[in-house]
Amino acid sequence: MMNKLKLLAGLLIFATAFFSDNALALTPPLYPSERLPLIRLYNPVINDHFYTSSRVEADMAVAMHGYRIEGEMGYVEKYQQSGTEPVIRMWNPGASKHFYTTSYDESVAAQNSGFIREGVVGFMLTNSAPIGNENEIALWEGRVKVYRLYNSSQRKHFYTVDNTEAQSLTYRGYVIEGQLGGGIYNSSIAN
Repeated sequence: MMNKLKLLAGLLIFATAFFSDNALALTPPLYPSERLPLIRLYNPVINDHFYTSSRVEADMAVAMHGYRIEGEMGYVEKYQQSGTEPVIRMWNPGASKHFYTTSYDESVAAQNSGFIREGVVGFMLTNSAPIGNENEIALWEGRVKVYRLYNSSQRKHFYTVDNTEAQSLTYRGYVIEGQLGGGIYNSSIAN
């Protein structure tokens, strides 16, 4: 009988500790917010824009592959945070073109048409407005929209945060398809 009481007491202590608010400290924390600049590069020889959140990768693209840096568009999260989704980078070696999407299904379709998945550039805000969390709502309302355009004669996508640039490209054969995800951050500082 004494062993059963000890077992019940032990289970009660375990359950209390496991299901209490203090037990949350035992769960691994999310990675802290770390924002990286989203860098836009261009290679005039192959007429390709390249977007990365890695300074090292940008420098290598300049030094080894003929790209030039055009500037920073805004910021993406290095690690997935609440209210973010991955920006998937694809490469088509036959067409020498990059393609970016936040849709897993679209990335699979791109793979089926000759693209290779290169990985995740970073994490951007989702396309759905957050509910309840004031910090997330403020971030979403202050986001920088990333316009996604497509030129069917060149069979290439282009991404910009500049609405004027997006509109001017419609006169050069591009069609605005909408936005890439919900947008990127306008600041490197997390709230």
